Amino acid sequence: MKSLPRASRTLAALSAAAVLTLAGCAGDSSDDGGDDKATFPTSGSDGAPDAPEATDVPEATEDQEGEASSGGGADAELPLSEELSAQDPPAWGLPLVDGWSVPQELQSGVFQIGKEGSETVVTAYQLADPSGSDAEQAARDWLDNYHAQVADSAGASDVTDPTYDTVVLDSTQGTMEFVAQDLAYGTPSGTRFRSFYVARWIDGYLLGLQYAAPEDEWSEDEWALLTEQGLKLTL
Repeated sequence: MKSLPRASRTLAALSAAAVLTLAGCAGDSSDDGGDDKATFPTSGSDGAPDAPEATDVPEATEDQEGEASSGGGADAELPLSEELSAQDPPAWGLPLVDGWSVPQELQSGVFQIGKEGSETVVTAYQLADPSGSDAEQAARDWLDNYHAQVADSAGASDVTDPTYDTVVLDSTQGTMEFVAQDLAYGTPSGTRFRSFYVARWIDGYLLGLQYAAPEDEWSEDEWALLTEQGLKLTL
């Protein structure tokens, strides 16, 4: 599989910038400052702040099967109302999918795969956030701040009001409910993107996952394929 396309890295800069602003407030950086890691400027600043401590993201093997559904998490084995603990820092397992890049670390705690020949990306966030205390509220605050900062970004236009729901994803401890945000925005190139972003706070960590693509390429079937190919949260 090839490395992340340049176009996907450009989209990543817009989709991740606001989140990295929040990440800089959550803890100390463990980034070793390697030259091969991208950094993303935030609105009104010259560069992204340090990201908090995070662990390496594991690659899911091709025989792992994930599970996802949308439209409510009533059937989740681990609903948002359930307080979870983690002996080790939670980490996303990103799938190995034909036609997509292998997972790459963009910045400490931020990993991404990109679809070849497209600006479609999936970005995973596993960030230390000791200030949180409630799985649903901390996730909703995170997503609300993401929307606000994208709306204020000079690189985004015609940002829609987000809609919220919950989604169920697979984890090593059972199916898990996440808060889900759906919005769209325009870019200076004239392309409009759709962002589907899920998040949950777990025992001092903010776990987020964003699927972003040009609106005419965004697909429920593609999202389902990614989860079926092994997208999973490891606790």
